Amino acid sequence: MSRDTSDQKPGSSVSRRVIRGFRGSLLAAARVEYDNGRGMPISDLARLSGVSVPTLHRWENDQTVPQVDKLFQVAQVLGIGTPMDRLIDVPRNERYLSDWRALFGLLQPTLGQMLGVKTAAVSAIERGSRLPTQAQSADLARIYGITVEEVMECCARSRARPLGAYP
Repeated sequence: MSRDTSDQKPGSSVSRRVIRGFRGSLLAAARVEYDNGRGMPISDLARLSGVSVPTLHRWENDQTVPQVDKLFQVAQVLGIGTPMDRLIDVPRNERYLSDWRALFGLLQPTLGQMLGVKTAAVSAIERGSRLPTQAQSADLARIYGITVEEVMECCARSRARPLGAYP
């Protein structure tokens, strides 16, 4: 699966942050539990993932929220596959499509490439201002390993979210 983000324009306002459900304590626990409880020093995790020690400390202490792609790099080093629900905790029946995207470590431009649409279309679908086509729903279901019905339930949640809430 390609994670190229070359179609993202400089200065664009695409959010790369995990929006909901990241818990630093889950990351800290995964690091401690690594290798059957032998653990991984934070300095080794930083070196292997390309994410700095101070950044990892801020994530583990819930001082900052990680970028989706950087969290994916850390998860790979820790042997955490997708979905990354060991690090991002959003109940399945409350998830938006943006939560699924974060669980799979995808940026909107990357998902857009996978769906054959522009980043703006992904954003509109995730916000609930546009429904995906049947083909896009089927592709999203395949990418996330969920049913088309779950995709549409996520869309319905996005459309019905409270004013000002961003999925």
